[in-house]
Amino acid sequence: MKTIDHLVYCVPNLQEGIQYFKNKFNIEASYGGRHLEQGTHNALFNIGNQIYFEILAPDPENKNVKPPRWMGIDLITEPKITRWGIKSNTIKEDLEILKRVDPELAISKIGKRQKTDGSILNWELSIPLPQPEVEAIPFLIDWKKSKHPTSGIKQECELIRFTIAHPQPDKLSQILKSLNIEVKIKQAKEIALHAEIQGPSGKIIL
Repeated sequence: MKTIDHLVYCVPNLQEGIQYFKNKFNIEASYGGRHLEQGTHNALFNIGNQIYFEILAPDPENKNVKPPRWMGIDLITEPKITRWGIKSNTIKEDLEILKRVDPELAISKIGKRQKTDGSILNWELSIPLPQPEVEAIPFLIDWKKSKHPTSGIKQECELIRFTIAHPQPDKLSQILKSLNIEVKIKQAKEIALHAEIQGPSGKIIL
């Protein structure tokens, strides 16, 4: 079975998002970097089992990328989890599965960036779209031979539960099964992604 790689929590302002998790949950998120082609930047914290929680915000210094930007970042009315990624070591085959669901979800790109410790991250990613606000179908990421981003981040939290609310749970379940991943799906009128995390100051429900 494939596993979750990271959860994407979109906020309007990165520093305010970092401060929110520090003040309310006693979590120190580490600045990740800038996504120059997407117009965003991020901060991360480790939630165990090679999974990280990504706080994502528009990059105010990047004037070259105009809305709508990826991950639903320009559609949110409040901070929320809008995307989730899964680890894929069979990304070519998995992209074909996504292509049958929606060809736009199956566009991938190879990237790299230097971390603050000097090491290089290399990856291939199926590019999350600017819309909808919340996407239940996961994007794919293959970290190639790089160390996973969590390897340099102290773990202070643990993901206890991840669930999806969806108006067509059976249909979504079949898509996830074809990608060889299993997640609890609840019937709901609107799509939503929910995480329960055990943090230093107690349980976090998002």
